[in-house]
Amino acid sequence: MKPMIKVNEYGCVINCKETFVGVAMKLYEGNSVFISWEDDSGHFDIFLKWKADSYNGKYQRGMKWNDIFIGIVGYGFYGFELRESKTSDSYYTEKFGHYLGVGMYEFINGVRKELHRLVREDF
Repeated sequence: MKPMIKVNEYGCVINCKETFVGVAMKLYEGNSVFISWEDDSGHFDIFLKWKADSYNGKYQRGMKWNDIFIGIVGYGFYGFELRESKTSDSYYTEKFGHYLGVGMYEFINGVRKELHRLVREDF
């Protein structure tokens, strides 16, 4: 059985291993993911996409076509490489231009880690 993306009583996505795996699997399958997410730090609408179609190859700010692209409505958009290790809160704050809370950064790190695991297992 495939992992499910967990939601709270309001239908907002919440942090847990099942959510990280579920979102990562959707991305790995080629889907875009648009979710309403919340924890104690706030409520955010988030768009995620892995491996965007590329027609250029020379992107600014070090982004690459095979990054995981994360957009947080009202805050910013950035492409992050897949990695297993945790990225610091300050790095995310720099890229999105705002501090978005520990829970948000746990979500991003969790999804990146699980997607990295899926890609690694495929090789």
